[in-house]
Amino acid sequence: SSCCRPYENDIAWPNALTIDYFSERIFWADAHLDYIASADLEGRHRHVVLSGEKVPHVFAITLFEDHIYWTDWNMKAVTRANKYTGKDLQVLRNTTHRPYDIHIFHALRQLPYPNPCGGDNGGCSHLCLLVPVPGVDASPDGYEDTKMPVSYRCECPNQF
Repeated sequence: SSCCRPYENDIAWPNALTIDYFSERIFWADAHLDYIASADLEGRHRHVVLSGEKVPHVFAITLFEDHIYWTDWNMKAVTRANKYTGKDLQVLRNTTHRPYDIHIFHALRQLPYPNPCGGDNGGCSHLCLLVPVPGVDASPDGYEDTKMPVSYRCECPNQF
């Protein structure tokens, strides 16, 4: 695909950005125009999830399962809603200060990726380090070379 600038006319103050790898959509919020929206990874098929007084100054967003979570400076709250419809809006936490970033750490938030060091430390006695496989280029056309898939190597066997 080629790089594009979708929606450059209706983005004023983008404060938040996250990718939903499973639905292959990008989600963002605009703190000046007061909305949370999504589009496919090519920037097409835009959908406004929430807008107006429900999202007066979104600072950060993240996703988990069917919900979008965000921090809002004007509301001084952490809130969530359905990421497709914007319904089932729920304030999870009110704060006395402006909440900044928000993250969700869960195995289901990440794409499944084989880790050669994951099982039994790759068989290494000390450090198992991921390294690219020499001569394998898995980069899409038009992008810089990214050496994938990865392999591993054991390091520092006599250094400790």
